[in-house]
Amino acid sequence: MDLTDIISQLDLDNELKREVGKKGFKIYFWDIGGQHDKLFQNEYYFQDAVGAIIVFDLINKESFDHLDFWIDKIKSLTGNDVPFIIVGNKTDLSEERKIALNTIEEKAEKHGVEYFETSAKKDENVRKAFESLAIKVLNNLK
Repeated sequence: MDLTDIISQLDLDNELKREVGKKGFKIYFWDIGGQHDKLFQNEYYFQDAVGAIIVFDLINKESFDHLDFWIDKIKSLTGNDVPFIIVGNKTDLSEERKIALNTIEEKAEKHGVEYFETSAKKDENVRKAFESLAIKVLNNLK
């Protein structure tokens, strides 16, 4: 998907679409890690966030169990209106998978968000997840 494809999916007024098309946009990502004990050092990253990707490890049940914590933290620190997606990573290790797809989909549905499965190692679905979030962030500008 290129910038033109992304712009075509935006629910923005035409002037803003033209501006995005003309200037483009940049998205900056911070990997704050999943460590609860280090959260106080990272909370300021949440303050001006305009979107989030919450990633868990498909072969680590504990990382999935912490999703609600991170979702609640994003909502409380950003004011509840920041678009986010959930990503289960490491599809390349499917034989070691610990969390069933239907369990994950129920969690995503509960929070009303999109879910993507990726393999960062094999670069599978990573771009699709980032593009989806970019569209959500830009649509949230109105």
